[in-house]
Amino acid sequence: MRHGERLRVCVEDDGQGFCLAQSTDRLGLKGLREPVELAGGEISIASSAGSGTAVTVDLVLTEDSGA
Repeated sequence: MRHGERLRVCVEDDGQGFCLAQSTDRLGLKGLREPVELAGGEISIASSAGSGTAVTVDLVLTEDSGA
């Protein structure tokens, strides 16, 4: 979804979920966070055991971003 000069992407599942407090050092989460932050964006991950996971990425669009 595009909001003015920002792009927001939300991905949710209804899987097993996981405890974020115990998972912060996992390579998969770092692999999601690093490119988003390098692009000047923000990422939010919400999950808990037994209730699925939601990942939201917000990026600022610029003329040279190609979006």
